[in-house]
Amino acid sequence: MTLLQMRTLLRKMIGNPVTADVADSELTDRLNEAVQELLTKYKFHKGRKLCTFSTIAGTAKYALPTDCYAVKRVRDNTNKRMLIKAGDTFYASRNEVETDEGKPIRYIRYRDWLTFVPTPDAVYTMELWYAVIATAMALDGDVSVLPETWHIGAVRLARGIHFDLAGDIPKAKIALDMFDRWVATMPLEIDVEAEHIDSAVDVMSLSGGLTENRLDFDHED
Repeated sequence: MTLLQMRTLLRKMIGNPVTADVADSELTDRLNEAVQELLTKYKFHKGRKLCTFSTIAGTAKYALPTDCYAVKRVRDNTNKRMLIKAGDTFYASRNEVETDEGKPIRYIRYRDWLTFVPTPDAVYTMELWYAVIATAMALDGDVSVLPETWHIGAVRLARGIHFDLAGDIPKAKIALDMFDRWVATMPLEIDVEAEHIDSAVDVMSLSGGLTENRLDFDHED
């Protein structure tokens, strides 16, 4: 569905209020919030991105993509190894005047950048896998990044968000309960693909493991 179609359906589902009472822009905001919530919670291909970039000798800090919500993995493709995530405590305890250089072993995600430890001593190709912030729908013809079968779910969730923000708690509870029942039976594209893995092909990077939960809460901050 396009944004116009989703917004028209949402307006109908909340009782057909006139635009003077509930503006199109308000419904668009609720739909974008719903899409991002679904993209953040559940596993969708378009909710994840893979990109590469090169380090610079003597430079430890690198800006993250502007659409990065959460870093899931960093791999040094040049040296063929995964980097270890270090947390805030490690970052806070570091000596800012450290000058050690070498092949990076750890990475630290802080705000909108990555810091490698030790500081790269050469050009290395790094692979970044991350969860994305969805591009907001704005024009009537815009289409959500969610799979088509999940567009109705975004509308259902947006209905609950609308009633909640409007202070109509009984309607919000009913709407969100209906959404929960709907989402409980919806298959995820990644899980569906995982059911038919060819034993000769390694696609665990896509499925994330066959025993993973439906929710995509395994982000690293």
